[in-house]
Amino acid sequence: MYNIVMNNRIFLGTSFSPEQAESIGCNKPIQLLKIILKDLGIKEIRLGLRWNQIDHGDKKISIVYYKPYLNYLIQNDCPICLNIGPIKTFRWPEEHLPEYLQKYASKKIDVKSELSQRAYDYLHQLLDQLSKEYPYKLQNITFQLDNEAFNKFGQFKMEISENHVLKTIEILHNHFPQAKLMLNSAGRMDLNQIVKIFQQLIKIQLYKPQYLTAGFNYYFKIPQTLPFFKILNPLKISYPFNMTISSFQKNQQKIGFELEVSEGQFEPWGIQTSPGNSFPDFEYMIQKSTEIFPINYPHKLIRLWGTELFAWKFLNKTDTEEHQKILEEIRKINRN
Repeated sequence: MYNIVMNNRIFLGTSFSPEQAESIGCNKPIQLLKIILKDLGIKEIRLGLRWNQIDHGDKKISIVYYKPYLNYLIQNDCPICLNIGPIKTFRWPEEHLPEYLQKYASKKIDVKSELSQRAYDYLHQLLDQLSKEYPYKLQNITFQLDNEAFNKFGQFKMEISENHVLKTIEILHNHFPQAKLMLNSAGRMDLNQIVKIFQQLIKIQLYKPQYLTAGFNYYFKIPQTLPFFKILNPLKISYPFNMTISSFQKNQQKIGFELEVSEGQFEPWGIQTSPGNSFPDFEYMIQKSTEIFPINYPHKLIRLWGTELFAWKFLNKTDTEEHQKILEEIRKINRN
């Protein structure tokens, strides 16, 4: 695989959740982040900021929980993607609402929803605080708003409207006009909506194409997989009328937005135990993920989903020869 990777300009990044690190037993998540950066050689990090971690209903918000991780990434010159919601941030239950606001959860979210109004107020406060805490250091990062905004996966199974997404983008741009924007899709399910929004943003001259990134979430072993399908390929399997990969690539080349695999499955999920523990699965995910990119795409970023658990195995000495093999391959790829 190494020669294939080297010739295809592949770079590995990841998503990091300190809350997830704590949930698997690590009481010092910064230790896992250091392993990811120093031992795995991964520097392109997506960090999620959860609404319910920042807002506890006292009319004040605080990012103090996330500052050690933000500071460490900035000190190490890491390209950062901040997933700030406000409603959906990566990892279950996806919709990380403060407890006092959960009564406003509804099946459909648009600009007139009570929850949306609360979300816009919070988003203004959060971005204002980030700009004050890091006045110069966050100008060149990427922001992601609601994670998989058009996918109803989550605790409350909310259907988020395009007008809500556009409103959050407008708020973000008012605070950080020079920052890049990433929107992501659950496989091929949401590519139509993302391309449509990108076209609108470019038409009204809010963003230049190169400041927009479409993220593709690649999961090939899900709990609901039928017994005769050991591995699914989300590049080919999807609902009718979802955009094909060839159409997606044509749109990318015509419009000029950027691409990444925002989540590449790298940890167990339900009955699926091999992702993150199997070198062949790792090879499969990397090789198939590259197919979303045009052949000559210059920076094929694949963010591994689940490096918290992978790093935890090395920290508590439960890694196997298979994990060591994967580790060496990750290092090789990111030394290119």
